[in-house]
Amino acid sequence: MSVTVLGVFAIALAAVAAGVVATSVRRVKVIAASGGDAGTARVAAAGQYRRIISLSPALTTMLFDIGAGDRVVAVSRFSPPRIDRPRVGDAQSLSVEDILRLKPDVILIQQKPTPRLELLAGEYRIPWMDLRTTRLVQIKLTLLRLGDMTDAPRTAEVLGGIEADLLRVGQRVADLGRPRVLLAVNTEVRAAGPGTFVSDLVEAAGGVNVVQIGEGTYPILNKEMILNLRPDVIIDVASDLGDQDADSPAMQRRREFWKTLSGCPAVDRGQVHVVQDGSITIPGSHVGRTAWTLARLIHPEAFAGEDATQ
Repeated sequence: MSVTVLGVFAIALAAVAAGVVATSVRRVKVIAASGGDAGTARVAAAGQYRRIISLSPALTTMLFDIGAGDRVVAVSRFSPPRIDRPRVGDAQSLSVEDILRLKPDVILIQQKPTPRLELLAGEYRIPWMDLRTTRLVQIKLTLLRLGDMTDAPRTAEVLGGIEADLLRVGQRVADLGRPRVLLAVNTEVRAAGPGTFVSDLVEAAGGVNVVQIGEGTYPILNKEMILNLRPDVIIDVASDLGDQDADSPAMQRRREFWKTLSGCPAVDRGQVHVVQDGSITIPGSHVGRTAWTLARLIHPEAFAGEDATQ
């Protein structure tokens, strides 16, 4: 990917402003970054991160999606099985000896740095970089950031695909009403709060997130709270049920739970959707496709007669 110096600074400054990136890299050429307190780290110019350890499954997947998988030398133990790279535990349990043996240019995280990461940055000059993906805009900025770090060949293609999907979804639902949507996650009624990329996608798909508490989090709701919120559409992301059959006892129990909320508009109108697509709540380059998925659930009338795979 070719990016001008001015464009790189604009991307980096936007990322800092959006809270995308914190790093222990204090001085870098071309790439501007917010400074950490871990000590001066190796200087790296754009495209010069050649040995990356990613301790975030989401960031790992993004790197592979934009064509930078060859730069990844190790990943977290939570990374998808399809990622064929050595596992180095996670931010809490990583082995300093293993890290030193791999000689990374940077360690990517999505949390505050642990004492071990601070040790690696301070004593061994192996920097960490915290790239956040809480909001939809942060996902896009992080993809740009990763693409610039690695000079990844498919960055523009991936970002262009996301923007095209969001634009087309927006056009499809532009003239429709905006139902109140509750998006729940897994066994507890843990709902996507405002200030999350899932909430952003609900809005992009023509809905309004009914949950207005827990900025940037997934608050737990009880039945009384749900009834008071009066959602028009409920989307229950049952990723905890894995690949269980739609008629399995666990899925039946999930649907029966929602039926107990008589008086809730979504329940009374048959607009409760239990789906097992866990990617809905995972940040990544697929968010454009997620917007289509949500739009079909929120506005089925806009897709009548269409194949759901289109």
